[in-house]
Amino acid sequence: MESNQPKCEKCGSPLVERKGTSKDGKPYHFWGCSAYPKCDFTWRPAKEERNGNVIEEIVGKVVEEKLAGIKDSLKIMNDNIILIANKLKK
Repeated sequence: MESNQPKCEKCGSPLVERKGTSKDGKPYHFWGCSAYPKCDFTWRPAKEERNGNVIEEIVGKVVEEKLAGIKDSLKIMNDNIILIANKLKK
C-alpha cells in the first residue's frame, strides 16, 4: 500500500514538519527529511505559498514525478513492443 506522505527529494524518506527559529528570533515551520542527520534535505514554501495547503502542494509534486516516471516506462514498453512486432514481421 502506497502512502500519501510527502517524500524527500534526496533520499526518498518521508518528510516531517519541523519548527525553527530565525536569526531575529521569529518561529517558522519547514519540512525536513525524517532521515536527518543522515540526509539534510529541507523544504520551505515561498512566502506567497505559505498561506495555502502545503501538504497538497508537496503531494502534487510527488504525483507529478510518479506520473512522469510511468509515462517514461510506458514509452519504453511501447518501443519494445514495436521492436518485437518488427522482428516477427521478418
